[in-house]
Amino acid sequence: MDSRARIVRLAVALAAEPGRVRRWLKAAIVSLGLLEALSQMHDTNPDAISYLDLGSAFWRGDPVWINGLWSPLYGIVCVGISKLLHLPPAWEYAVCHLVNFLMYALALLAFDFFLSWLLASVDSASALPPPVVSCFFVLSYAVFLEWNHSLLVWLSPDLAISACFLCAVALLLRIRFQGSDSSGCYLLGAVLGTGYLAKTPVLPLGVCLLLALTVYLPSAKRRLVGLLQASFVFMLLAGLYIVPLSLRSGKLTSGESAKLNYAWHVQGVQYIHWQGDPVHGHPVHPTRQLMDSPQVFGFGEPLDATYAAYYDPSFWFVGLQTPFSLRDQAAAVLASLKDYGKLIFTWQNAALLLVIVGLLTLDASPGFRGYGRALRSWLPLLLWAVFGMALFGLVHVEERYVTAFPAVAWPLLLAVALAIQPKPAAFVRFLWWASAVVLSATLIGMVPEMARGVAAIRSFRNPDSNPAWVVARQSRAFGLKPGDRIAALGVSFHHAYWARPAGYRIVAEMPKPLEYWTSSEETQQAAREKLRSTGALFLIAIEVPPSALSQGWRQIGSTSYFILPLP
Repeated sequence: MDSRARIVRLAVALAAEPGRVRRWLKAAIVSLGLLEALSQMHDTNPDAISYLDLGSAFWRGDPVWINGLWSPLYGIVCVGISKLLHLPPAWEYAVCHLVNFLMYALALLAFDFFLSWLLASVDSASALPPPVVSCFFVLSYAVFLEWNHSLLVWLSPDLAISACFLCAVALLLRIRFQGSDSSGCYLLGAVLGTGYLAKTPVLPLGVCLLLALTVYLPSAKRRLVGLLQASFVFMLLAGLYIVPLSLRSGKLTSGESAKLNYAWHVQGVQYIHWQGDPVHGHPVHPTRQLMDSPQVFGFGEPLDATYAAYYDPSFWFVGLQTPFSLRDQAAAVLASLKDYGKLIFTWQNAALLLVIVGLLTLDASPGFRGYGRALRSWLPLLLWAVFGMALFGLVHVEERYVTAFPAVAWPLLLAVALAIQPKPAAFVRFLWWASAVVLSATLIGMVPEMARGVAAIRSFRNPDSNPAWVVARQSRAFGLKPGDRIAALGVSFHHAYWARPAGYRIVAEMPKPLEYWTSSEETQQAAREKLRSTGALFLIAIEVPPSALSQGWRQIGSTSYFILPLP
């Protein structure tokens, strides 16, 4: 009983110091992020290969870095750091995880900046008791951890987009609280412009935030001037990529991401080796289908990349048409609603919702007008978050795409509840226990990730713990060297991560291995000849049947990959 009382007294004393609570929460979030980054140091994903190829093309001056799908900033930074540190290829994926962790830390700083101005903009902020402020920090940082921590494992600029949006929203609150501020408008444009260089969807969502700027500036003249200031910097930075991309495409464009994702996720067009169909037209320069059964494709020219078939889809899909179909659109929205259901109906979000409802109903005296007055200041930002989620919901939803929107919306809703409460003792007690429940739910949900991180951290300094690097290194024993052309049998896209650190170029493939293994020996020979005609020197496959060993296939070390010369 004495120990329990001491814990309670310690918690009460800590809650009376919101600054200390804030520092401890940030330190814990950074530590958990570092653990996750180290545990995944040598893992990768298909998008990362294309981003790294883009970065390499940029640093060697090859114009193929101008890409209609993959924005340039992430790959340029990752490859640039590798070059600056003179790291061997085996550590390139580790550098990407380092960049992800730095983006995670920037997102946390931006979120902290956002919370500072959100608290400052609460009308009754000066009257908030320290325990209430401490609970607000606990609830808000739990939201950040829930929605951003998992992004560390996927090598992409999504964390940079989260940081960009959080910083932009904080700047809007700062402009509203401090009044007219030219430096804030210029900085807002710079943040959004940098975000566009990291990922294309920032452009339409950034324009919406610029429109919110007009709500927060005090006069009509200042609104016009502020909008022009922010828009000028935004478009100046965005133009660094829009201009060369438009010149290369022969038309004014900010990227083909929206059209391609709509075709893939809504209309069911295949990602790779699309050869055309009556509904969506025919590509101007598709990958070359060299054989029908088994399917053999060649794609060594004109793009110089590790796996060119997925490097610049905007090139392979020139000629694509996306006619609107109400049936397809309805199916996509339904799928997105299901995905949102999985993301939103979690322990933590359910607890947060109960907290906000509880706070709003503890005292009904403000009435709907009081709620409306409290909500009015932040309504444009809440509508922006809803619009962002709806925009992705029309096409495709993944947690990494929408993480910034709940990270903005939940603290705003909490601020509404804080702004209208008279802060009776019951209110403080409720908030205290609610914070404990939400924090516990968040940490319980992260236990599997933390356990995996602790188990994997022992091998983070050893690239050989990653099968991709083992395949890359041990394949050299068969005479392969960087720059060689190879063919793949059912291992590209999701299983060819070894090709990038090895420096190989996959220029042909048979995407359906079962078709190959069940065909006659003469057909297999004809397929291999087609692969060899592309300049490929070797064919690499995964999990070949036992009979393949008599045909010249050899296992690459102790991995599940096998290699066959193409004489």
